[in-house]
Amino acid sequence: MRVQRRIGWIFAVSATVLMMSGCQDSKAARDARLAGIEQMNQGNYEEAITSFDLALDEADGIVNEFELDVLKYRAEAEYMTEDFTAAAHTYGILADVDDGKPEYFYYQAASEAMAGNLDGAVKAYESALGDTSGAGESDPDRGKEGSEEESAQETDRETDSPQTEEDQTEAAQAGSSQEETETSGDFSAPKQKSIREASLSPEAQAGRSLALSAIGKAYEDQGRYEEAMDFYESAADSGLTADLYNRMGLCMMAAGRYDEAISYFETGMTLNDEVKMPDLKYNEAAAYEYKGNFEKALELLRDWGSVYGSTPEIEKEITFLESR
Repeated sequence: MRVQRRIGWIFAVSATVLMMSGCQDSKAARDARLAGIEQMNQGNYEEAITSFDLALDEADGIVNEFELDVLKYRAEAEYMTEDFTAAAHTYGILADVDDGKPEYFYYQAASEAMAGNLDGAVKAYESALGDTSGAGESDPDRGKEGSEEESAQETDRETDSPQTEEDQTEAAQAGSSQEETETSGDFSAPKQKSIREASLSPEAQAGRSLALSAIGKAYEDQGRYEEAMDFYESAADSGLTADLYNRMGLCMMAAGRYDEAISYFETGMTLNDEVKMPDLKYNEAAAYEYKGNFEKALELLRDWGSVYGSTPEIEKEITFLESR
């Protein structure tokens, strides 16, 4: 593994005080760094990681701006190859040797969440906030007055794919008898940033947003929807995206709160994100189906097929809805 291969150099780095010295790293080290950057620009991330490892091997052994720069590039390349465990490890090294800057912890948190290590993700996120008590796990960046009553209804819908017809019928019946719930918040515009958020560098802001979304998704995957929404709502403070609206909608739909889910999907569509639009439209149709409004779901699904092209799965869904 790449993490094991670099372990000797890592221990040396961890034991070294960061020195912005005047020493010049070797030409071989500088050439390897430039080669890695060019490989990244071409999308050859695995080759780039090899070049950055070579640059570190050829460096003078003093942790200075050159080594930090190479480590940043390597962490990004590891993330892009979806080697999230390695990326989290590299960002942790950067935090250790470069004054614990928040952006390193944020990117470490995102990497840990993507690697499936939710506890590690929350711990890194709290480190970015300067909080190691564990108190911030479900309360990111802000206090929350009270808590909404958790929904007793759970669904098996963990992905965007349709469930079986029997599951859909049961969910629709449950949805039709459920009382209407009010939207828990208005996310049509970013909230005012706290003093802590406003003081973050652009790089740290980007890392924070990525970490919040990734941790929210990790909670969602575990069926912990209220905690997921806490992190999604905090991510919304930094700016709303169609993907974030889609994730919040799916979260609400999984919790059985279909009207809120539909609201998020519809608002997400107003951003005109061509990449996420098919997901938003499909999930809107699914939410109406789960709610028990088969006529509206059928209308939306037919429209989806006419725009994006029908598939056997879509045709099966249409046939099912036509029989309701």
